[in-house]
Amino acid sequence: MKILNLKFRNINSLAGDWEIDFTQPQFIENGLFAITGKTGSGKSSILDAISLALYGRTPRVDVTGNNNDVMTRGTSDCYSEIMFETNGNVWKASWKQERTRTKNLKPVQRTIADSEDNIVSDQIKACENKITEILGLTFEQFTKVILLAQGSFAAFLQADKSDKGELLEQITGTEIYGEISKSVFDRSKLENQKLENINIELGAIKILSDEEIQNLQNEISELKKEKNSIDKELNNIEIGKKVLKDISDLHKQIDLAKAKLPELIKNEEVAKDTFEKAEKDVAAIKFEQESLLRFF
Repeated sequence: MKILNLKFRNINSLAGDWEIDFTQPQFIENGLFAITGKTGSGKSSILDAISLALYGRTPRVDVTGNNNDVMTRGTSDCYSEIMFETNGNVWKASWKQERTRTKNLKPVQRTIADSEDNIVSDQIKACENKITEILGLTFEQFTKVILLAQGSFAAFLQADKSDKGELLEQITGTEIYGEISKSVFDRSKLENQKLENINIELGAIKILSDEEIQNLQNEISELKKEKNSIDKELNNIEIGKKVLKDISDLHKQIDLAKAKLPELIKNEEVAKDTFEKAEKDVAAIKFEQESLLRFF
């Protein structure tokens, strides 16, 4: 990240409008420069202005919707705007808050724009997420590795030798490596325990000899033969069941025919009597016809 320009107004002890153009030769030609001055002259206010423009808060003073201790006393507004470059892109971030006529605080206003002044975010939460995305640092990481507060550095200088390591981790943000190391150790311990359990389970598994494997294969072969034989018997049983069903159906048809037989016999006798009567009637008619023919 490279700061190009910083504008701010009424931040802590620095009342009025201020601007620092970091593209001026005195900043470009000198790779290192210091912000110096007496206590209360506003050195930390410049850092607060940078932090406010980027993240909407500072590591020294809390700024909320109902409380703003950053605004210079006796003023009705304050703002900060920073232009910076990162990864070859130029961005502009701003933060602003005003008071009403009744001295109440208005909502904070934040924006992030690109190099063409196109606004890409203008909501507080969206701006916070966008800045973290652009810089690759959260507010906490930014204040530990880039914008180091005076109190943290003083605590490091005055700390005992045994405490400096922990403070150095907090200041530089490298405590993450301690956490990673602990996590790796715990994971290694867990995986080693899993490996030991697997080895115990493997030890409990009986390894079969070639002879035992051959015997099992022979048993499998015999079982397959028995299965085939049983399958054939089942098939024959199914065929037998079908034959029995067909026989049962035939018996039912025979019984039905037997039940109708008396009626058929009776009908046959009636038909026979009818036929014999008809023969007699025909014979009588024939006799009468022959008798009549004799008279002619």
